Amino acid sequence: MISLLHDLAMVDDQDLIRVLHSLQAVGDHDNGLPMHPDTATGWMKSFSERHNLPHINPHAFRHTMASMLYYSHVDTISISRRLGHAQPSTTSNIYAHVIADADQKNAEILADIFLKKT
Repeated sequence: MISLLHDLAMVDDQDLIRVLHSLQAVGDHDNGLPMHPDTATGWMKSFSERHNLPHINPHAFRHTMASMLYYSHVDTISISRRLGHAQPSTTSNIYAHVIADADQKNAEILADIFLKKT
């Protein structure tokens, strides 16, 4: 995903603005009417083809956002609210592998701090 984000950084700014705009309000057209779920997927497919990028399902951005927030030490309740989950336990269950990895990185940071030789 990180390499895809890097590839996206090389894309024309206007196209990238259209991507971000379309992902900002997935579910609503500019006129406020509900968007068909395949609209964003189809748009991302044609965008990826136009720029010779691998296709990525727009839902993957949601998982990337949640993972980035966990790695940035944001709490589960805040992430759960951002994702629209009714219960924080839903978020914890879905992202258990990310939480475990982030916790391991935190443990390594603490070990470096406490075991650092001066």
